[in-house]
Amino acid sequence: MDVLFVYATNSSGTRLAAELAGSVLRAKKHAVTLKRANGVDPKELKKYDLVILGSCTWERFENKQKLEGQLQQHMYELQQKLYDQNLLLPGRKFAIFALGDDSYTNFAAAADHLVSLISDLGGEIVGQPLKINGWFFHPDENEQKLRVWTEKLATLSARA
Repeated sequence: MDVLFVYATNSSGTRLAAELAGSVLRAKKHAVTLKRANGVDPKELKKYDLVILGSCTWERFENKQKLEGQLQQHMYELQQKLYDQNLLLPGRKFAIFALGDDSYTNFAAAADHLVSLISDLGGEIVGQPLKINGWFFHPDENEQKLRVWTEKLATLSARA
């Protein structure tokens, strides 16, 4: 299976999570490509058997209003490109993970935004979106959670 990880990060946590999940898939003999969201041409999403989208959850300002629980800026810009190009991806397989902090009201809400995006584009979400709390504060627990999710994802993707 050819897998593309598209990630957006501010403090490298999402990149580290994508790298770890990618190593799990490579160990299972899958071809894995990792790309920052700001380096992805939306049409590339059609070239892979599975696209895994990962974003930290951040805040964004629109019209001087602070919006909590949003996609990281580069993932937001990729989302806008996908909508602007009216790119439909029916039947394409996607998986989603998001990093967040449960002390905020909208914990890891980037995952919810990505689920909506994939639904709007007609894609298929494989497995449950993964929400990771405090990546750097609970490294062992979070790495284990990510490994289990990725192993399950590899099994589901192979059957789907």
